[in-house]
Amino acid sequence: MKALPCPGCGAPLAVKQGIAAVKCSFCDLDVRPDFNTAPEFEGLTDKQVSKYERRAEDSVKRELYTKALTQYSALAELTEGNLDDNYIKFQSLAYSLKLKEFIHSYYNTSNGSTLIDIQNESKYAASSEPSFTYTRLDVPMLEIIEEVEDKCETLSPELAKMLAYQTYEDINADMVTIGFPAVIHIYTNYSYYEEEIYGEFGDYTQTYALPGAVYIAMKLQCEIFNMLFKYLETINIGDSKEANERKGGLINLAIKLGMEDIDLCGYDLNVKHPSPYKITDLAGDEVVDEFLNYVEKYKKKWKSFYDDYIQLIADQKKEEEERIRKEKEEEERIRLEKIEKEKKEREEKERIRLEKIEKEKKEREEKERIRKMEAEKKRQEWLASPEYEASKKKKKTMLTVLLIIVAIAGGGFFIKNSLMQDKSNSDSVSINF
Repeated sequence: MKALPCPGCGAPLAVKQGIAAVKCSFCDLDVRPDFNTAPEFEGLTDKQVSKYERRAEDSVKRELYTKALTQYSALAELTEGNLDDNYIKFQSLAYSLKLKEFIHSYYNTSNGSTLIDIQNESKYAASSEPSFTYTRLDVPMLEIIEEVEDKCETLSPELAKMLAYQTYEDINADMVTIGFPAVIHIYTNYSYYEEEIYGEFGDYTQTYALPGAVYIAMKLQCEIFNMLFKYLETINIGDSKEANERKGGLINLAIKLGMEDIDLCGYDLNVKHPSPYKITDLAGDEVVDEFLNYVEKYKKKWKSFYDDYIQLIADQKKEEEERIRKEKEEEERIRLEKIEKEKKEREEKERIRLEKIEKEKKEREEKERIRKMEAEKKRQEWLASPEYEASKKKKKTMLTVLLIIVAIAGGGFFIKNSLMQDKSNSDSVSINF
């Protein structure tokens, strides 16, 4: 294969003989390559793969499915020479994007054209007889199945099974994320209509059930299952454990969801539908009969896969319950450890506080002991000093003089008192000192 770098973004452009113009899948630039002068393509580097894959993924995130389809198709073409995991991934995504582009345009719950048509039929059902139709999925799906089948014939059996399995995974994801929500959307929003009644005692709104909308949603659901069954019936996805799980999972879902009665009482609608709707009510319809035949056929053919899948689900449920139990135990253990830790922290804080108090108390006592010891030392030093002896003698002398003075004063007071008594008795006494 020959390739040229895009003048706009540098992405490799596959050049084929006889093709006059090529549009770059990554920048939409029209290029007119010369096949004769174009070099042989040597493959993409890891850096280039990461770069252009990131751009394709960004297109998918932005719901630019047409652009994403061309980008993944280009990546598949550029990596086909390697036939590695990248090629399987890019090619399977290119196939699934054909379906995603189609189903999103008709069945996304925001603005899917088919859902809008059903909405309008329901809205005006009071004034006109609704005619419910839906856009079938077999046109894009049959094309995809044929392309995958043709591509697998060119690959080794191992690679063919890898591509077939991965493509089914991607297609199944599209059906689950877009198709089934569209069915639920019809049940919950378009399965009834409202009519304004102008009565003698006032106006009011009367709500009526629309069985036709319910049945069209049931047919759409059958169509989804039919295309998935058709894929697995036509394309060999292998007999690996994972592949058999997908087969068992499909028949299990068809039985539990497709064959189940539709009771809209559990959808919390503004109208009460007369009774549960049964798939057998549509017996004789081409799409519904095809679905019933598929279920009957593969319920027997894939019984072992079905049983294994049921056991797998049971094991997974058990594992999940065990996981939840262990998580709760771990949470409880962590909670108790936290409580214990907080308790220990509080105890440690209290211990430190008490130790601090005890330490401060001992420090105060030690300071008081040292103060008393120093005071006693100073007192002893004072008692032993000459100054203390001199002061002691001085105090003794002063005390002696004071005592003499007191004695004299007391004696004089006594004598004076005696003389005054004698005078009062008319005795005259003369005393000479």
